[in-house]
Amino acid sequence: MLYALESIFLIRLLPIEGGTKGHVCILEDQAEAKSLVQNKAGSVPFEMEGLIYRNIRLQFHYQLGKSFRFFHFRSRSGAQVPLAVENQDGILGIIAIKSHRPTRSESASAASFLKKYSRSKILYLCADKQIHQVDDRSLILPITSVL
Repeated sequence: MLYALESIFLIRLLPIEGGTKGHVCILEDQAEAKSLVQNKAGSVPFEMEGLIYRNIRLQFHYQLGKSFRFFHFRSRSGAQVPLAVENQDGILGIIAIKSHRPTRSESASAASFLKKYSRSKILYLCADKQIHQVDDRSLILPITSVL
């Protein structure tokens, strides 16, 4: 039944990894997502996560012959990376942030993700126009660079 709803309403289920099991629902229909997000007033990162997923998924989906998978990282301690994509080159974790620098909890979530996956990198996406390299495995980019 869930797979039928997935195809009708453009619902995508991402598996959760990192110590917690389950799935995260992502709505690909932007209008549907926007109406449901109204209950989470001021949740800019939540809105951006769906937008990022909708646009990045297409870039991977239309590359012929290359396998990939998306997942959500959540540890038992509460660290989470909302979107991660794995391909033959490694794993890229994506975190949408409100300001031009990640908060302490966002940095801790990234550190937990990087520790769990040795071949991984973190990409922070924000509305700022500047590019900042946090360290050798983390980068802050404007969201417009991936849309």
